[in-house]
Amino acid sequence: MRRNIKVAITFDDTILPLHYKIAYELHRLAIPATFYVVTHKNPWSTYLKYAKKISDMKHEIASHGAYHLDLTKVSDEKLLFEIGESKKTLEEVAGRDIIGFAYPYGLYNSRVISAVSKFYEYGRTAYLRSVKRMIALTQLRMTDTPSADYVTRLHDQHSRSLEKCSVIGITN
Repeated sequence: MRRNIKVAITFDDTILPLHYKIAYELHRLAIPATFYVVTHKNPWSTYLKYAKKISDMKHEIASHGAYHLDLTKVSDEKLLFEIGESKKTLEEVAGRDIIGFAYPYGLYNSRVISAVSKFYEYGRTAYLRSVKRMIALTQLRMTDTPSADYVTRLHDQHSRSLEKCSVIGITN
């Protein structure tokens, strides 16, 4: 008997030049993914072209905050900057609405969820115990070019890691 299983392939802390290579292979295989981008912590001006290219491949570009701060510990003003400014920056780059947000470090509380829900259609996190495994699945050296076989193995491993992963979504 076939089960209808849905899998989301996501990349947090996206290093755009590196993940562009993965995005290209996924696009070639018609496998969509979401790339959660920290907008202000990285040398952002260098990354703009990669975010745009990934978005143009019809992958989802989503926010991971401006500076990847623990949002449960910042002031209300800083919280709104983190989630609002990153959304604004990504929308300018992608040329479309940014609807998703991944909580930095997987941490959130009711105040953070409330603020995120004012800007985004969904917020996402994972149990911290599975974060190390998911990070390990996405690591490649900058000089590596992933083959279609590698991306397929990555997809299979990521799918198995979701068994230990809890995804939390919020909607307006």
